[in-house]
Amino acid sequence: NPPRPPVQCEAFEFTWRGGTAPFVFSVLSDQSSSTTLEQFSGITTGFYRWTADIAAGTSIVLQIADATGASVGTGPLTVQASSDSGCV
Repeated sequence: NPPRPPVQCEAFEFTWRGGTAPFVFSVLSDQSSSTTLEQFSGITTGFYRWTADIAAGTSIVLQIADATGASVGTGPLTVQASSDSGCV
């Protein structure tokens, strides 16, 4: 099942199974998957909590890569609006 879309300035929990730690969690532009908007490395568990500090309406792809270079990502997700814009 695809994850629910992230909501601007709210915590977004991303989980996965398998792979070889450490992991790298990336937020990529859906317009150009080669454009990394944010990247977090050194993750040692199959869980990452990210504050969606990307403006509402932005289309993104979330990707996790493991120590061997294997990666998997979501389909396009559009960041949803919220009343909180303090993180953007």
